Amino acid sequence: MDRTVPKPSQPPLHQRIRAAMTLQRTAALTAVICVALTLLGAFFTPTEHQLSAAIFGLILTVITTLAFRHPLVMSVLFVTVWMSSTFAAGTPYLCYIFLTPIFIAVIAYHGKNWQTFAVGAVFWAAGLIDPSSARISVNPAAAFAWAMFISVGAVIGATFAHSAQRYKTAMVEWNADVQRRQSDLAETLHNSVVSSLTVNTMQLEALSLEYSKDPELAKRLDELSDSMRSSMSEVRALTKVLRNNIEGINDGMSFGSTTKPDSFAQLLSQEESRLSKLNRKPIMDVGAEDFAPHFPPETLDSIAAITTEACLNAVKYSPPGAEIMISVRPHLGWTVITISNPVSKPTSTNADMSSGIGMASMSRIAATIDARVDTKLERNQWELTLSLPPSAQKAS
Repeated sequence: MDRTVPKPSQPPLHQRIRAAMTLQRTAALTAVICVALTLLGAFFTPTEHQLSAAIFGLILTVITTLAFRHPLVMSVLFVTVWMSSTFAAGTPYLCYIFLTPIFIAVIAYHGKNWQTFAVGAVFWAAGLIDPSSARISVNPAAAFAWAMFISVGAVIGATFAHSAQRYKTAMVEWNADVQRRQSDLAETLHNSVVSSLTVNTMQLEALSLEYSKDPELAKRLDELSDSMRSSMSEVRALTKVLRNNIEGINDGMSFGSTTKPDSFAQLLSQEESRLSKLNRKPIMDVGAEDFAPHFPPETLDSIAAITTEACLNAVKYSPPGAEIMISVRPHLGWTVITISNPVSKPTSTNADMSSGIGMASMSRIAATIDARVDTKLERNQWELTLSLPPSAQKAS
């Protein structure tokens, strides 16, 4: 991965928006919308209830955002806050009517169909309760309109969930397609180039022995043989990189190779060992002593592919003996891995000093596990951050 390559042209706006809509950013956008609706609802609320409407609306905004991780628990909490404040004030707040479809959209985005239906039915019934009599008051027109309001939120959330799933599936298929293409290209390159170079090298060596009585000609033939062997070595190195699958696992002969880790702790240990062998000083910084996230094997393989490429590039673009920081810390349920290194001119152009994937592939691999890859360069310090959502971890 060459960090000096000019920035490519930007993709269409809708593709950039879809690629940016990770779970974390979706939750942040939802919170912003809820705050706006809370302020709007409080503005149209009678003056004596405006402050309490804004406060309870902000509380429901926090609950709605947390529903991305705990949909059922937050549903119970949402209804509890909604009903208790409504009965206390003796009137329903307008902002609650605005926030309820947003909450249903979050449930539809994150949960399953039966969860969405069950929560929607409870919210529909709760919306029909008259706070003055504490009974359900069924007005056909109002009940139908309220049901339509909730249904629109559910449809919007389900649509976004379907779009996110399609994008994730597309990234998985893209990775598989790249792997197949790399394998086919490596096979073609080996059959059409490496085999031919091998035969020609053997013929040159045979001619060198045949014309050994002519020192000048034999020397020239030996030089040609050496040149052919050098070309063979370069082509084999390229073939080895092409044979890497999209997860960055190769045949175990280069610095980019590694065995699949069994745990997150083993993955960090492998990266630390690799950096030490490549004449760098790894510094491990774990946010908490008891912080030990658990990931499914397929998710762990994707994480390993990204960290392997990041560490190899950290070696490639840092001076010998440089300190390379690997930081792991929890953040609001997320696992954040940061790899930083000082920047100098590339110290190696060897094909083995790459796992076979670049920045674009790292981002696409991250998309398959709902993660995000960010990079920045400040004061000659390169930093790559991999943010892994709570959904990437397996239940303990």
